[in-house]
Amino acid sequence: MNNILKTSIYNSVYYDYINKTSKTDGFIDSLHRISWDEKVSSLNPSSDRYQQIKQLLLKQNSDLQSDTAKIYLEYLNHPDSVILITGQQLGLFASPIYTLYKIITTLKLAEFLNSGISSFRYVPVFWLESEDHDFKEINHIGVMDKDFQPIEMLYQGKNRDKVSLRLYQLEESISTFISDIKAKLLKTEFSNELFDDLNQYYRPDRDWISAIREFLKQIFHSFGLLYFQPGDEEIKQMSVNFFTDLLQKGEEIKLAFYKQSQALLAQGYHNQVPFVPGQTYIHIERDGNQRRHLHKNGNDYFFKDSDQKYTQTEVMNLITTQPTLVSSTVVSRPLLQSWLLPVAAYIAGPGEIAYWAQLGHMFPVFDLVMPILYPRISATLIEPKIARYLKKHSPEIETLPIKKDKFIEEYFKNLSHQKEENPFRELDNSLEREGLKLESYLKTLDPTLIDLGKKSIERMKQTLYNLENRVIKVKEKREGELTNHLEQIHTAFFPQEIPQERFISVIYFLNKFGPKFIERIFSNLELHHFDHQLLYL
Repeated sequence: MNNILKTSIYNSVYYDYINKTSKTDGFIDSLHRISWDEKVSSLNPSSDRYQQIKQLLLKQNSDLQSDTAKIYLEYLNHPDSVILITGQQLGLFASPIYTLYKIITTLKLAEFLNSGISSFRYVPVFWLESEDHDFKEINHIGVMDKDFQPIEMLYQGKNRDKVSLRLYQLEESISTFISDIKAKLLKTEFSNELFDDLNQYYRPDRDWISAIREFLKQIFHSFGLLYFQPGDEEIKQMSVNFFTDLLQKGEEIKLAFYKQSQALLAQGYHNQVPFVPGQTYIHIERDGNQRRHLHKNGNDYFFKDSDQKYTQTEVMNLITTQPTLVSSTVVSRPLLQSWLLPVAAYIAGPGEIAYWAQLGHMFPVFDLVMPILYPRISATLIEPKIARYLKKHSPEIETLPIKKDKFIEEYFKNLSHQKEENPFRELDNSLEREGLKLESYLKTLDPTLIDLGKKSIERMKQTLYNLENRVIKVKEKREGELTNHLEQIHTAFFPQEIPQERFISVIYFLNKFGPKFIERIFSNLELHHFDHQLLYL
């Protein structure tokens, strides 16, 4: 059976990058010309700042006890060690599942590079995006219910608007939410243990960041993944110089971002992140811990929800004296990561690759080296039942359409066309032949009638096409079991017409296949295979 999906579900920058075309070379280091040792040597990983932050990373991960984690922690004591990092919005239970694909890619890449490919030591790290404040994007999960229907389940916690996730506490409703998920899922031999664990990690009054860290720590226990908490007070204090530089170099930074963004547009690409002239790429927490984007107009700094103006000296003083209130934006976070840590590679999703392509000119402003962008694994997991349906009905899945109705319609149409006695195909061919004869006749009679003749034939073809579609719908109804199987096949790939990896939570698969599910996908998903993989469970 097919092992890849070629349906276009991502952006053009990403596809050009993974296909190793030269079109993205001016924006991102080419994938087929990566020299790991050359890249790492240019990072200056033994600098004093990096050594100091590595010690804080050691401190943040002192509770990790697996043998692999201990090896990676020991690597941090070496001046030549560097970081492979990824991160993601901290959705409940690391949802959706592509978050896990990012982590697995990071772990597999570390394993690969540490096997003798490079002379440096590589440490896999997950950046806990604790400063993110978009609660509506992370307060739900997608699962398949007992009837294999996709449903989105919503945690009824309070939305605190622009408050950082590091300040969120789980509420009483988290227990009800977990119970509701369990009730929707098929009960298996793994259910009780899984949901007991979830209730332990996601307890009321526990903070959001430690809950997800404990969950990830459990499922990736033996793999040695380390975690970086940028909202930690010591890290915030260490970041003061970065943010003061960002403020002082604001015009240079904005110009670099603008030029790269314009170059992308000139190349025919779309800008993932719009250029906004007045932005400083700095967030500052104000009343009620609300993160606000700091803007600049002339010499004045301001927040859009206030008439108050600040001088650069006043903003500098705030950054220096209250660093816990200061955080990055989507544009400055990649810079902050490389400023804090010697990042050899960032493991990125398709959308991230597109917006990182806008950032290349910004890194030299900080005397930083832009890391290698390594594409995360992209995959759809095929359950045994769906695999049986695929084998039985042999639909064309390599270019599976995102729209379910289109997939089913095309399947029945192809089925009809495979039969020799298909009257619609014969009639269509006949109309094509007779249309040419009519065109020749009209040409001898009166050439001005040719367009009218062509339009008449096209109307006949359209009428025939409409009738064929009605016949297909009748067949779909009559062949209910086949239609049901096709619907389930499509739902497995595109639940609610969204790619599986962007909808389904790992909870669904852990409930169905148990804790060894993580080891299974880790072992079978391919690191250097950049097409969308199909993994048969």
